Amino acid sequence: MNSWKITSLCVLILMVTASLSIAETPTLKGVVKGLIIDSGENIPVEYATISIYNALDNTLVTGTITNRNGVFVIKDVKGGKYNILISFIGYEPKEITNVEVSSSNKVNNLGKILIKKSRIALDEVSVEGNISNVEYKIDKRVVSVGDKLTSSGMSAVEVLENVPSIKVDVDGNIALRGSSSFTVLVDGRPTIMDAADVLQQTPASSIQNIEIITNASAKYSPDGTGGIINIITKKNKNKGISGVVNLKAGSFGSKSSDFLLNLRKKKVNYFVSGNYTDNKRKSSITENKIIQSKVKSSGENKHSREGKKLSAGLSWDITDKDIFDISTTIGKNGFNNESELDYLTNSIAQISSNKRERDMDVFSFNGGYVHKFKKEGHELSMQFNYRKMDTESITLNTLTSMEDNLSSGTSTVMSGPSKKGEVKIDYTIPLNEFSKFETGIQIRDINKEDISTIERYSNSDIENSLTYDVIFDRNIYSIYSIYSSRLGNLTYQLGLRGEKTVREVSTSIDEVVSEVNDFDFFPTAHFSYDLQRGNQLQISYSRRIERPRGFSLLPHEIWYDMYNVRKGNPDLKNEYVNVAEITYLKDWEKSRLSIEGFYRITENLQERIISVYPTDNIPEEEMEKYRDVTLQTTDNVGKSYSLGTEIMYSIDLFGFWNIACSADGYNYRISSDVEGVKNVNTFNWSASITNKFKINKSLDLQIDNRYNGESKQTQSVRKPMYSVNTALRGKITNNLSLTAQFRNILNTQEFKIETIKEDYQVYKSFKPKPSFMISLSYRINNFRLKQRRNGGDDMFDEEGGMF
Repeated sequence: MNSWKITSLCVLILMVTASLSIAETPTLKGVVKGLIIDSGENIPVEYATISIYNALDNTLVTGTITNRNGVFVIKDVKGGKYNILISFIGYEPKEITNVEVSSSNKVNNLGKILIKKSRIALDEVSVEGNISNVEYKIDKRVVSVGDKLTSSGMSAVEVLENVPSIKVDVDGNIALRGSSSFTVLVDGRPTIMDAADVLQQTPASSIQNIEIITNASAKYSPDGTGGIINIITKKNKNKGISGVVNLKAGSFGSKSSDFLLNLRKKKVNYFVSGNYTDNKRKSSITENKIIQSKVKSSGENKHSREGKKLSAGLSWDITDKDIFDISTTIGKNGFNNESELDYLTNSIAQISSNKRERDMDVFSFNGGYVHKFKKEGHELSMQFNYRKMDTESITLNTLTSMEDNLSSGTSTVMSGPSKKGEVKIDYTIPLNEFSKFETGIQIRDINKEDISTIERYSNSDIENSLTYDVIFDRNIYSIYSIYSSRLGNLTYQLGLRGEKTVREVSTSIDEVVSEVNDFDFFPTAHFSYDLQRGNQLQISYSRRIERPRGFSLLPHEIWYDMYNVRKGNPDLKNEYVNVAEITYLKDWEKSRLSIEGFYRITENLQERIISVYPTDNIPEEEMEKYRDVTLQTTDNVGKSYSLGTEIMYSIDLFGFWNIACSADGYNYRISSDVEGVKNVNTFNWSASITNKFKINKSLDLQIDNRYNGESKQTQSVRKPMYSVNTALRGKITNNLSLTAQFRNILNTQEFKIETIKEDYQVYKSFKPKPSFMISLSYRINNFRLKQRRNGGDDMFDEEGGMF
């Protein structure tokens, strides 16, 4: 064969070989998968972002996020070499280089990939209680409480004082973004107690995290226009016996204690917990009122909250796919509020003594069952909750002369049982590696009965007496569906919830006072876009509702003291709110920034309205007793608009000093449709700075500074206020620590409220006195908190392969 033929044959073979290679490379596709684990807690990391970059030019090729078990699977990856970047807010980015997809390596199982929290989240000086330690999920913020120094010995309410979006008044009442309407859950379950009572009675030492859900998904009930506060209590999964015990004592005779014991035995975890609280405080009160007369009052207020609670339960991993839990709680809660005020009315001196007591016997029973199907993420869960509470409250008021001669008084006694039952069934099915569908039903039933006796007397003689029985029945039937998926770096969740409400309020006097038979829709939408390299953008929308409570609907009067009366409104309508939010998140190695903007439109806005007590039907000889009395009720005042932002920034300095700053401000406008109530246009804002110092290995110092700017509502103006709390904690042994906590150390905390109308003026001041608390904490068997593991080692087979 001559040379040209040989050359031609070689060229032909090379061309065929090259064409086959060219044809093979683009069609070759493989799989990259792995499991992302928190290196410190050894638990899966949900929603971590996996980005695949071309190793040659560093261009982004594809990506995904981890599921609830920390698993990711990326299919149809073309042949070539890649660099894999794992990132998530609050964790240090991790890169895996030169991952090759080829004909001999089509399935790349990267196995367990450990990522660690960024220094600002991991370092002991930063992690324990800093407000900066906030985890952002697609539909909520998770605030780490842990062992926050300045919350030692305090309640959940006082922990929330330094949380952005939340303001706490002198009585412990909370406003979430300006709204006092929100739902409180404990470990995702509802309670029969009012939100303020739950938060006041829950000790901070029993809390691990607090979830702030301002735009809840359709899976949650839409009650509470402000959103949802979900308290996650401490749990432990260590084998054997472990636990923690806390003892506290403080000023004015305050004392409390709590404990948690766990026994982990094979597949069953038993627990028992309990707490006793007796928190006392003292405050000075000043009130000036101008109606027909000038009424000045001043004095001291004593307030105490006492609670006893014992809980027990178990969690049983029946099989690898079936989990059952059951728990019960019994307790007794109550509060006592006493004040003695010197009144001066047109130069006539008198003494007003006021006392309010309330006792509640509480019982609850919870049960739950989860079945996990073979396919990852495919599960069915059922939950049953029952609450019962027996309440008795007494309000006594007397007005006496300086010579101790009784001139007038009132007495209100209310008692009766409350029952609340709930059944939930939730079903989740993955549609593919990026998408899933959720649906469920919920039935809620509330039944309350109150027997009230109201008496008014003069010179020890009863002038009039009224006794009536109130029955409140409400049933809510709900169904929801949620679809969530991912497009590139965009994760989204769309939901719709429908609720049927049947309600009736009746009394022995007026028969049916109020009844409702409504059906409402509540759409939700959540979007999260990963901008890569520690940047994230979130957008959400939801519609929520605030249904009037039975107490707000009753048309009967309750005298809080001889000059202040409260009355319900049977015509009160549901309050609806539409909320849109946008959040930007940025993580650096030693600092974190979050900026959140929000816009809220509230329809049928409910507010407390104060007016001069009506005297149309009062006999002429009795007018003197009523002329300086104000009446407080609740009304739908119109429509409100809130446009604002929240900013949080934290930085770790020099390895021993962490600074966390937060500020929120919003323009608040009320368009009133109530006669005599003016439109409002104001700007509300607040700011806080937390400094935490690691003095040495065994000693920590934390200082909280909080400033609330002026805040306006329809009728009243709350003046600015500044307060400082501080705490010092020392570790005595590995299991024993001592904390000294001081509140309002500069004595600058003062609640000032002004209400000015054409026919009256009211100026109120409430100033709590500084207080301290000493706490001793002991951990049994090196108690450590663990989250429930949704996956972990059981996700790997014996040969180390996933699935």
